[in-house]
Amino acid sequence: MRHKGLLRTGITLTVIIGIILTIYRMGIRPKLALFDAQRYDPYFWGALGLLLAGWLIALIFFLRRFSGGMAKIDRMDGIAFEEFTAQLLVHLGFTEVEVTPASRDQGVDVIAHSDGESYGIQCKRYNHYVDNSAVQEIFTGCAFYHLDHPVVISNNYFSASAKELAHGVGVKLIDRDQLAQMLADRKKY
Repeated sequence: MRHKGLLRTGITLTVIIGIILTIYRMGIRPKLALFDAQRYDPYFWGALGLLLAGWLIALIFFLRRFSGGMAKIDRMDGIAFEEFTAQLLVHLGFTEVEVTPASRDQGVDVIAHSDGESYGIQCKRYNHYVDNSAVQEIFTGCAFYHLDHPVVISNNYFSASAKELAHGVGVKLIDRDQLAQMLADRKKY
């Protein structure tokens, strides 16, 4: 949220300084040549520097906001990550993709279909390892919804016990590295 405030500040600063520079150049000092070393005006160059700094701040935050990648995912909350995962699955060719309600979803956050098979996906946007409870939840959730393939997707990595349990019960785990690869594959299309 604070990034939005900084972006607005940068844009506002840029517009105000741009207006001041325009008025200054057209009205107050029309004889000042932009590159005339004999008529060097520190106020003009200072204002021009602030204008460029404002543009740079706005550009940096614009690029950060619209750049993809794992850094963007790491800043999401859980609900946003579920929505993002659903959009990613659609982009990768899954059909009938739906996000389940936030409560009473029985451990399944996203349901998707591909080639006649159904997938139950649990989304874990964590800043720590994902433990085996996520594997247990998606396994039982898929049984509840009668889905073919249970999957846990995370922006982080899975604990050794989660990997062991997933291997034993047939749950597919998608960790940070695999998610980054999915994002790269999405950009190819």
